[in-house]
Amino acid sequence: MRLITGYKRNHHHKCGFADVFLCDGVGNSAILELKLFNILGLYNGLINRKWESNPDFKQLENLDKKLKNESDECLMNRNYKYWCKDENQYKLVRVQEYMDEGFKQLNNYLNTLQSGKANLERNKVGILEDRIIVDYGFSHLKGFLVSSFGSQRLLVKETYVKLLKINEINDN
Repeated sequence: MRLITGYKRNHHHKCGFADVFLCDGVGNSAILELKLFNILGLYNGLINRKWESNPDFKQLENLDKKLKNESDECLMNRNYKYWCKDENQYKLVRVQEYMDEGFKQLNNYLNTLQSGKANLERNKVGILEDRIIVDYGFSHLKGFLVSSFGSQRLLVKETYVKLLKINEINDN
């Protein structure tokens, strides 16, 4: 779902894209924000040197098994390396920082949804999606940050339920 999350100078808008929008047909809905911590990025965060694109398969398999049973706290303290398109280089970040940014983004999307439909002519933030019809009434909205670590581990962090003064009904 495409959202207008803010405006810059000269009426240029900032877009956001919710990964998954779920709607029950009467207005109650949820947004899923997905974060993938692939095994290669976790491995390279662990070795903390130049990016290794083709490590030994056994090492990756062992790391994947270790991630399956690792405590949430240990997972959050891991380093993760990824390619940053904006800076055109690999970046090293703690998993906790990356998750916090994802949760902040999710809450920004929830707040944007509370505004209803976007209006580009009036610089109004909101939903910029023709498939979503916005009606007045009351509904509930909840957000979930779903993070995948390797192939066998998921972590889910959820927001509080937000009461909306609009109903969002998916037309398609």
